[in-house]
Amino acid sequence: MDKDQLSEVMTSLLVAMDEASLRSDAGDRSDQYLDLLSHVRELHISLLELLLLSEPDVDPATRQLAELLGHRIDQLQAVVQANRIEH
Repeated sequence: MDKDQLSEVMTSLLVAMDEASLRSDAGDRSDQYLDLLSHVRELHISLLELLLLSEPDVDPATRQLAELLGHRIDQLQAVVQANRIEH
């Protein structure tokens, strides 16, 4: 397992998720925010791919964090979708 690459992707994802959550809470629905959400999703997919390649050496806590982040991304995207339906 390439722990450095996994750590780098996880760190990038957590930073981007933090920014996306703050912007969502502030009501941001700009094109830049949508680009950020797309970037977050891409990072999450990269993380999942790395975790799959690293089986069975992946710490269960890391796997669980990846799953929780996926759920949070889904929530952020659902807010965007609901906003589009309302307008």
